[in-house]
Amino acid sequence: MYASLKKLLQDSSLPIWILSFYVFIWYMQIGDRFGILGAIRIEFITGSLLIVLSLMSISKSGVATTNYYSGLIRAIVIFYLILIIYTFCSYNSQNSQTVFFDRILKFSMFTLFIGSLVRSEAELKLVLLGYFLAMFKIIQEGFVGGIGGGLVWENQGIPRLHGVTKMYVHPNSLSGLAVSALPFFIFLLPYQKRFMQLIFFGGIIGLLYIVMTTGSRTGYVATAVLFLCVLLRVGIFKPKTLLLLALSFTVIVAVVPQSYKDRFGTMFKSKEEMGGSANKRLEIIEDAWAISLKYPLGVGVQAFPYVRGLEFGREQDTHNLYLEVLTNLGPIGFIAFLAFIIAIFKVNSKSRKIFLQEDRRFLAELCYVVNLYILCRLVLGLFGMDLYEVYWWFAAGLTISLAKIASGLPAANKIIRS
Repeated sequence: MYASLKKLLQDSSLPIWILSFYVFIWYMQIGDRFGILGAIRIEFITGSLLIVLSLMSISKSGVATTNYYSGLIRAIVIFYLILIIYTFCSYNSQNSQTVFFDRILKFSMFTLFIGSLVRSEAELKLVLLGYFLAMFKIIQEGFVGGIGGGLVWENQGIPRLHGVTKMYVHPNSLSGLAVSALPFFIFLLPYQKRFMQLIFFGGIIGLLYIVMTTGSRTGYVATAVLFLCVLLRVGIFKPKTLLLLALSFTVIVAVVPQSYKDRFGTMFKSKEEMGGSANKRLEIIEDAWAISLKYPLGVGVQAFPYVRGLEFGREQDTHNLYLEVLTNLGPIGFIAFLAFIIAIFKVNSKSRKIFLQEDRRFLAELCYVVNLYILCRLVLGLFGMDLYEVYWWFAAGLTISLAKIASGLPAANKIIRS
């Protein structure tokens, strides 16, 4: 994919290089790492430039209203309007506005930037270059910090790997980032040249190491679901697949430390055996359900901890994506979020059919990867609060850009009509 930097330079415009740079510095959280870059607000400056470039691109080409992905754009607009309403009509308005401007507004720019600027396969690969470079650096930090022990300290009774930057410092956040990256590394590996395949394979090992050493049970479940998707893709009853299963099980038994095996095993123990952590989560579920009944229209963006404190004297958040959406945005917001996610799945599925018809295998695989990326986030959402994270907006941007490329191919009209 990245065999010829010269070819990418020729095929890609300057705005895409700026976008690739932005993707890299954002995932690296470069302002936190280097004080001087944080002081000059490098992310803000680059993002502001990209806003201007995106609006210029939209003014030239307009907004699609008749293409098969227009439903996704409508779903995004409706969901975004609901987020705005629930920001300013919140039981904790000050905190809601902080979350909106610091997270929702900033993260949603990924949809605007990628969806409006990326118009070709070469440009899409360049954006992914920024993403992969950031992931490789995070993998290197996790591996070195785990082996050397510099990023490992005890948390919940076991040694757990932590991230370098504040956004990924918590083991669960770092694990979620690693699991989300795995589909890109696994399914795009065959499209690399031999040397890059070795690099990607090393990346997969590094990501699995991060998931294991973070001790995140959420990450373990999401990885298991991802592994099942891989098996279903290659054919679960084929001899090679059965051999892969046997080898994987042997490696897990031999390599994974007992503390992490025990950590995974706690998910299958009774409430009494699991201890305080499980009891706390059950208490949160009960409180969240009670609040959703008492405030049927929702309490506002990130306002659940505040309202829970008023009602029950406890301020811990939902630790569940679906309860987070329901309590924060109410049933209307829940439906809007669900429509947003379903639209991403549907558009990518249709784009994939078009690319397969045109024998554009890499792009077809990328459509599958983005859907799997979202699936991983939905599984992680069973035990984590992801509503105000970047992942949905990054996936939406990739989905729109893929659909724009697909809609310009000859097979598009035939498949769309069908």
